[in-house]
Amino acid sequence: MSDQTKLKEDAIAILKAASLLTGVPAKRIHGRFYRPENTHPRYMVWVILTQRGHELVDIGTAFDREMGTIRSGGKRHEELMEGDWEYRKDFEMLENAIRLT
Repeated sequence: MSDQTKLKEDAIAILKAASLLTGVPAKRIHGRFYRPENTHPRYMVWVILTQRGHELVDIGTAFDREMGTIRSGGKRHEELMEGDWEYRKDFEMLENAIRLT
């Protein structure tokens, strides 16, 4: 299986799980909607894809974003993990849901 195929499969599975967890449609998570209810799940998806070994540039291509945008999302994720208990709880729930699939 190619890296791009694996990335696509991972992204779809994680997007679906994030959508179910947050109640935000996957299209809005993947899209260019800039409200926190859309961006927060997006950051979570990007971070999990990174944790699974996918390259920032490839994640950017899959989400029609620049690599720097993915990196910035990762930095914002770190900030939210430190300062937003709800975000941290949602991220941990998403990680656990992904592990179970």
